[in-house]
Amino acid sequence: MATDTYAGEIHIIDGPDDDYYLCRDTLFREPLGIDFEWNREFKGQNNPIALIQIATPTNGVLLFRCTPGEGLHPVARDALTCPNGKKAVCGFDSRDKKKLMEAFGVEIPPQSLVDVSKVAQRRGMHKTGLKAICRELGYNIFKPNYPNFHQWSGRLRKSQIRYAASDAWFPLLIAAEWGLMNIDVLYCPESFPKDPNGVGVEVGSFLKDLGLKEMDGLREIS
Repeated sequence: MATDTYAGEIHIIDGPDDDYYLCRDTLFREPLGIDFEWNREFKGQNNPIALIQIATPTNGVLLFRCTPGEGLHPVARDALTCPNGKKAVCGFDSRDKKKLMEAFGVEIPPQSLVDVSKVAQRRGMHKTGLKAICRELGYNIFKPNYPNFHQWSGRLRKSQIRYAASDAWFPLLIAAEWGLMNIDVLYCPESFPKDPNGVGVEVGSFLKDLGLKEMDGLREIS
């Protein structure tokens, strides 16, 4: 069965001093999509954040690798803490908040978050995880459940990289399709039909065409 995944540019940022200007130039414009990963936890464990994913509509996805004891990349910190820059997320909960605060002393302003999981609840959807919402919109995303996949502090496999980027980018696509975010029409080429507000299904379709790719056997990519 074909799997839908993000197929745009992905940049891996190793540590708080890596590629400052690339990060700044990539994340210079909102809105963004965000997600976080940490190593699979067993009973009694509290693993720190190992990866912060920040997606843009058209400029690619940045994967910020995090090492215990190191600070957060300054561009990632600015993006997460900006009160006016909208950020799409799916299921941002107390664990995310706690881990961000414990590791980096970072709190994301609540007014800057657009949580598509909460919107799905208000829309009457019974399942509100990212996979379920995507399925409702016609996308079949890759969501593995085998334990060894969720080890994020070591060498990342291609399938992990694509998965991590998709987890940050698909909330942005959903927010655009549902008309929850203003997507600057400057993102769109001149030939693209724009509505007056630059939001909604048209922009969502543009993002989909730009960043979505069907892949068979994604699980087999090493």
